[in-house]
Amino acid sequence: MLTTLDEKKKYVYQFNVFDDTFFEMVAKDKEAVEDILRIILHDSELIVAQLITQNSVKNLYGKSVRLDALCVTGDGKSINVEIQKSDNDNHAKRVRYNASCITANVSEPGENYENINDVYIVYISKFDVFNRKRRLYYVERSFHDKGEVISVDDGEHFIYVNASNEIEYMI
Repeated sequence: MLTTLDEKKKYVYQFNVFDDTFFEMVAKDKEAVEDILRIILHDSELIVAQLITQNSVKNLYGKSVRLDALCVTGDGKSINVEIQKSDNDNHAKRVRYNASCITANVSEPGENYENINDVYIVYISKFDVFNRKRRLYYVERSFHDKGEVISVDDGEHFIYVNASNEIEYMI
């Protein structure tokens, strides 16, 4: 047990952004989260209108999720920032599931699908999810037709940030 102020300081100085406790404190600073998102999304005008940290999205019929930081931008986009230090799961499926839970919970009953807000998942990991030595991966849905790749604008956007030191290309 930490009893003295010096012991507590020493313990806190060992934290980094990948520690849940530390990231929770960083994520409470709306301007800090806004700056992070502006850089990752290449949008210097992005405004975080609402920020909710450590938010649980309940699912009555299946798995619920706990989101590190859920933001709503000034133009209505939902952006979930997730920090991941453990490489012990299927991260792409986790990201997809989080996006579906957010979509289901921010949509109103009877709303036309055209009006459903875009959902972004920014997944910052201490390792390279795709093992391609890139700093950023922007994943969008598409289909292939006769050798042509055609983008599908369904409003779902996945951005993986490789925070390891092993990179070859910045994107």
